[in-house]
Amino acid sequence: MTTKKVLVVEDIEFYRTVLHKVLAKKGLEIIEAEDGGVAVELFQQHEPDVVLMDVMLPTVDGFEATQKIRQLDNGAQVPIIFMTALFQEADIEEAYAVGASDYITKPLDMDILFEKLKVLNII
Repeated sequence: MTTKKVLVVEDIEFYRTVLHKVLAKKGLEIIEAEDGGVAVELFQQHEPDVVLMDVMLPTVDGFEATQKIRQLDNGAQVPIIFMTALFQEADIEEAYAVGASDYITKPLDMDILFEKLKVLNII
């Protein structure tokens, strides 16, 4: 069985570190990006099995990064789970409009995140 790869796109180091630790314990390979532009580049290089995408990022936000990933041939089918403090209906609608597969609000409930990853056969 090959190790599943998760691209964590989060500008706050604390969240990246926590996600890295808990996801690595599940046997996943973690790729980290602090910005949406970097995320698109890492997506192309590493071809992750799932993307955990923050919205509020420096330079290129999560909405734009998701749109760019979806425009890539191999980006069309990869699940992208938004994880953000934004919970307004307009933000959620925009996330799905640009290609989000799912949406989870911060502070993250790791049990809910794990259930979403189980449904996607990531863990």
